[in-house]
Amino acid sequence: MSLTVNTIDAFQGQERDIIILSFVRGNSGANIGFLSQRQRLNVALTRARKSCFIVASLSSLSNNKDWESLIKNAERRGLISVITGKEEGNKSYIKSVLLK
Repeated sequence: MSLTVNTIDAFQGQERDIIILSFVRGNSGANIGFLSQRQRLNVALTRARKSCFIVASLSSLSNNKDWESLIKNAERRGLISVITGKEEGNKSYIKSVLLK
């Protein structure tokens, strides 16, 4: 297995079997910066052939209409798992979330 870590822009035109997107940057104004750009959202979400995991602050992302729509869709399909500070160090819990 190989691992590639890069920016969204660097993955333009590429695909991987599994993509893990980390959008955990938070701020008091819930400003999501470049994540509000629809083109970058499209690139981020369409790079995975099999699975796409998004690690994010949902409260910040849900202030954007495109992300809110994506979040609501994932909630309706039972695809959102909340991991609290207490659970983030529990490897067996994280594994169970990923294998759902």
